[in-house]
Parts: sequence; structure tokens; C-alpha cells
Amino acid sequence: MGLGALQHAKNHMRLGAKKRSIWIEAGVIVLLIALAVTLFVQNETKPLKQADIKIAAANLRSLSSDAGQLVQQFLDGEVTETFLRSQASLMRDKAKSTAKQMESSKADGEMELKRWQTGHLGEQLETKLAQLADGTGESAAVRIELKKLFGELKEMEDSLKQR
Repeated sequence: MGLGALQHAKNHMRLGAKKRSIWIEAGVIVLLIALAVTLFVQNETKPLKQADIKIAAANLRSLSSDAGQLVQQFLDGEVTETFLRSQASLMRDKAKSTAKQMESSKADGEMELKRWQTGHLGEQLETKLAQLADGTGESAAVRIELKKLFGELKEMEDSLKQR
């Protein structure tokens, strides 16, 4: 075997080793992605606990309170309609996300009803915030509805406190 043939054989072996290394790295990456997806799905399909629903109700209650205060500031002339609409739109997105989380999840036993009720209240809040964001609702009337939702969400949150 000549020197050229020996060099060619070495280069061919290096190329084979590089190909194997690439395939091994690709396999490891695929396994890591599959593991991440599995953990995500497992976490998302896990039933909600009482504390999870209570946190969602508290978040929605806070949003309804903040929105009510924002409307009052608008009615008092302290903020512009543009500011009201933009803030209401941001709040609507948060309410929508929480309502969607409640709707797409499950809970065990009596918590299933609480989960559904919290999601339903979240959808109502989202609707009121959309009216503010779109300018389709009369501000004073929406404020009254927000106060009502605040009370219902506070009752929900209190009913979910650990005994």
C-alpha cells in the first residue's frame, strides 16, 4: 500500500467517524426534544389542584379590580380613552389566557365544578374587557359589571381557601 493510498484510507475513516458523530448528536437532540415534549404534555394534562384554581380566581379578581379602577379613572377624566382601550386590551389577553387554561384543563372531584365556574367567570371578564378595549360597551355600565364579577371571583377565591 502506497503513501497516497494510506492517506486516502485515513481520510475515508475520518469522514466515517464524522458521519457517525453527526448521527449520534442528531439522535441525542431528538431524544432530548422527545423528553421535553413528553414532560410538557404530562404537565399540561395533570389535573388542576385546588391551589391552582384559587390562583386563577385570584388573578381574575385582581384583573376585574384593576379594570374597574381604570374605568373610574377614565370616567373622572384622569386617563384618555386611548389609554383605557390599550390597557383593557392587555387585561383582556390575560383574562383570556386564564380562562383558556381553566377550560383546557381538568380537575378531580368537586374541584371540577370550581374549575368550570372559574373559567366561566374568566370568559365573562374577558367579554367585559373586550367591550372596553373595542369601545363597544358603555363605560359606567361595564364598571358595574366588573364590580359584580369582582364579588363573584372573591367568593370563588374564598371558597377555595385551604381548610
